[in-house]
Amino acid sequence: MKQLFEFLGQFGTFSQRDKELISQHCEPLHLRKGSNFLEADKRCTRIGLVTKGVLRAFFFNDEGKDITKYFIGPEQFATDLRSLNEGILSETYIQAESDAELIVLSQSSLKVLAEEVDNWETTVKNIIESRLLAKVAQKTAMLNQDATTRYTNFVKGNPDIFQQVPLGHIATYLGITQHSLSRIRKSVSDPLFANW
Repeated sequence: MKQLFEFLGQFGTFSQRDKELISQHCEPLHLRKGSNFLEADKRCTRIGLVTKGVLRAFFFNDEGKDITKYFIGPEQFATDLRSLNEGILSETYIQAESDAELIVLSQSSLKVLAEEVDNWETTVKNIIESRLLAKVAQKTAMLNQDATTRYTNFVKGNPDIFQQVPLGHIATYLGITQHSLSRIRKSVSDPLFANW
């Protein structure tokens, strides 16, 4: 629970009473590698803060190929906000890329906390804005980069994720083929990549 409050503390302040109430509504969740946190065509009814491991959000395109939307590492939330907030079916799968630990809040618990914790809604809004801005900035930067730059920036910025996920998933996230990714990896001579 300490990790949760350290994370929340970056975006808001809570009294001891608030922390006790939040703790009562949190549940630990262990996901084995390959297990789903969320499946497409189902409603998202929870949100989970990743404390250990990596999850992947992905969808299947018209050809049936799975495409990685993004990765979710420690101190990031796993959820489909649109499905959670609007009650619609999700178009996204969220699956554990490695064994993972999460702190989970159900939709009903989120409603209780919104009513009973003064800073809850402001804190949640601050978290969402921060994460969305970071994702938009990352995607915008990727659009202006060649494949080699996208790959090297991804590895440098996400060394823990890089070591826990299959290269094929990284390739679809970067928008390149696995063959191209293999060629890029062979051509990169940066010492950072020497052992990978």
